[in-house]
Amino acid sequence: MHRFEPEHVDVGGGRSYTVEFPYDLDADSPRICNNTILVVNRGGDVSRDEADDRSTLEAHALLHFLDEVGWSRLDQIERRFNIWRAITGSSFQLFTGSDYATAHQSDWFHYLMLAESAADAEGDLAVCRTWLGGEVFGWVLLSPNGERVESCFGYYTIEPAEQDWRATLETAEKEAIQEASIVGAGFVGLM
Repeated sequence: MHRFEPEHVDVGGGRSYTVEFPYDLDADSPRICNNTILVVNRGGDVSRDEADDRSTLEAHALLHFLDEVGWSRLDQIERRFNIWRAITGSSFQLFTGSDYATAHQSDWFHYLMLAESAADAEGDLAVCRTWLGGEVFGWVLLSPNGERVESCFGYYTIEPAEQDWRATLETAEKEAIQEASIVGAGFVGLM
């Protein structure tokens, strides 16, 4: 579980911005990959939409085995799918697993993923584990006086989040300097 501490960024003149990194508790499912099919059971809430929406034989076989055996016997589902795969010659592999959901969830999740390669599965599973584990986060940029400048959510790693909040900070600071110079010019003009 990643936990990012707030950052304080000094911009000079005794001013500093603060960046907070709250969890994104309402993050949408990250599933956009066309190379894999995922079925998830999180605390009894089963998401089969992805497999139900696919008209592939592999998806139908997986759901059939899941209906027959249930979530308590992932090993049996895997065994049945591998036999079916050997008979049909399907190129899809079945990846199964369980993990403990962290952050704001307090339940186990189990997954079944169909993929044509381990590389496809590994990448998708890493993203899905982050999402299922409640580790998706965002950033909130606070001005030197504590007002919210901007925020953005839906991040899975710190690198793109950092690029985005730094760009936002740079823009906000340029605008603050420009605004201060306009106000200062108006004040000098009154004298």
